[in-house]
Amino acid sequence: LIRTAGSAFPWLRALGASAMGCSSSKRRQRGRSACHQAASNNSTVSILIRSSSGLRDADFASGGVSDPYVVVRVGPCGSRWDDKLASQGCGSMEWRSEEVWDTADPIWNFAFRAIVHPRLARDGWELHIRVYDKDLMSADDLLGEVVVSSHMLGKHPDEAMDYVLSDPKTAGAAGSVSIMVGPRVDDILFEQLHWDFHEAGEGMSESVARQLLVRMAAYLTPNPTYWSNLASMLRVWSTPVTAEADPSSEWFRRRTVDQETGEDKYSWAGPDDGERSVMLTGHEGVTRRLASLADRLGTTSACGMVRKRGFLGPLKVNSILWQAKPWRGVATSAPVEAHKMLRELWVSMFSTGEKWSQDMLATRAREFFDSRDVIHVPDDTSAWVARVLHEICLGIKLTEDESHEFVRFQRRALTLAVLPEPLANRALVKWLAAKDAVLK
Repeated sequence: LIRTAGSAFPWLRALGASAMGCSSSKRRQRGRSACHQAASNNSTVSILIRSSSGLRDADFASGGVSDPYVVVRVGPCGSRWDDKLASQGCGSMEWRSEEVWDTADPIWNFAFRAIVHPRLARDGWELHIRVYDKDLMSADDLLGEVVVSSHMLGKHPDEAMDYVLSDPKTAGAAGSVSIMVGPRVDDILFEQLHWDFHEAGEGMSESVARQLLVRMAAYLTPNPTYWSNLASMLRVWSTPVTAEADPSSEWFRRRTVDQETGEDKYSWAGPDDGERSVMLTGHEGVTRRLASLADRLGTTSACGMVRKRGFLGPLKVNSILWQAKPWRGVATSAPVEAHKMLRELWVSMFSTGEKWSQDMLATRAREFFDSRDVIHVPDDTSAWVARVLHEICLGIKLTEDESHEFVRFQRRALTLAVLPEPLANRALVKWLAAKDAVLK
């Protein structure tokens, strides 16, 4: 990806521009129709919060230095911090970087795109930047803030400039923050990705590859909430489960358990904007929801009012691997007509008979367990399933190395399948995928 990125920047800028749209949550409903009508007139501004320096040590009591992160809000000139979350335009009005641990001089290279409504472009807008120290045991400390107008930013396009942070307690200087706006932000982002790929080297894990791609996708799409949650989920899903801890289960429980009562509600307002989606993690809740929908689900693709389209669990599936179909989804969300068409094929592939039997599966399982002293879950078990299914469905006997390679391909395919549509549908990503470069 990065070797070819030098010539791809203009393409990526075009992709990002085509990705921009209007995304209002219920929290910002006032003026929604006008916002949608003006969506085509919105302008997109690429913004980079590059770094900060000279921050105060907020962790001095524990003998450490600060763990800074930056939060940025966009709104009309002169508006208050809280007012910038109101409906001043289309899309998110707040962006948050990751923490950089133990430093007074963090380098974030935090890039995002602000969608500016024509009214804001006419009357003027501003960045309100706050730098916080991440605290695990108490509320995060505000280290400094600064407000920069679009007029001021327009004086140094494509050039980073330091702005002095103000200490909220003393109103004195509290370090500085480096800001840049303009098309070159694309280049800075991909230069950083290039460095990250280079640092990871040939042994880069799939989890690192996924995180880098998520960062790119989050920059090119107008829904940072979904991509931020997706990046967080990918990190915990990539963490091994041990006898002492199950990171993915713990991650969901932090979001579904009532902090006051300790009761697990088995419901999370995510991964999309908290007021536009809900994820049910308990069997009872799912059963009740399906029962409440009743006939609204319908019996065919034509008669139902409620449909499940293009999702694989919480992941939005694009069309790069699942090509356009009437239902725009995968097998589990296909209409009844499609299931009828596919069932004959499935029956022919999986029916008991010459191809497989319970004794055959038992034999393959014994061979699997007897051939090793240590079993890596899920890598070894997934590879074994791939070998058995290839043998049954296709008459192909994979070697163990080939089955592991197939499982790796499946995981790469999943990452490609959940890239944002503007990336997945363009020739650039398809070309990179054909070259087997996008995830290697």
